[in-house]
Amino acid sequence: MMSLTAWFSVFLICLLGAATPGPSLAIVMRNCVHRSRTHGLVASWCHALAIGLYALAAILGLGLVIQKYPTVFQGIMYLGAAYLVWLASKALRAGKSGFSLEKNGDPEPLTKAMVEGSTIVFLNPKIALFFTALFSQFIYPDMPWQVVAILVATVTIVDGCWYTLVSLVLSHHGLLPWLQRHGHWIDRITGVVFLLVAVRVVLQ
Repeated sequence: MMSLTAWFSVFLICLLGAATPGPSLAIVMRNCVHRSRTHGLVASWCHALAIGLYALAAILGLGLVIQKYPTVFQGIMYLGAAYLVWLASKALRAGKSGFSLEKNGDPEPLTKAMVEGSTIVFLNPKIALFFTALFSQFIYPDMPWQVVAILVATVTIVDGCWYTLVSLVLSHHGLLPWLQRHGHWIDRITGVVFLLVAVRVVLQ
């Protein structure tokens, strides 16, 4: 079985990875501020489940397959970059009216948060390579399924709990009104983040 020291190493690396600002944080932030706390939580846990699937795929060798077929990897990267550009265009075109303290009309379906939270993961093949590099230090031949389950559960729970904390902080009744009043600037910032990540993907 996995030693406590090895598990803690995986836990710490996953926590640092989740806490690193990037497109995932921007997605959760927009769902919290633009929609609701529930949307933010749904996006957080759909993101976490997608991360868990990526971790499982990496353990089973998907990351090595992507490395072996660079054209597939490149195609997924470009598809991800195009998706980020599309998200950036939506964010940059959003006006002040997109953030209202009054909830008018029917709330947006939670499926939007589900799709955004998971898609941002699946269109980032670098996550598969990250997990391949990470797990290569801890996996071994004939590794029992219990250890695989522990690794995947750790990745999923750490990611989900981190973005749950982010969602709860962002949607706090003392902070949310301020965020909503300045929501158009949040859109601008997240749009720029998406564009910068897309440019980096294409250039690399």
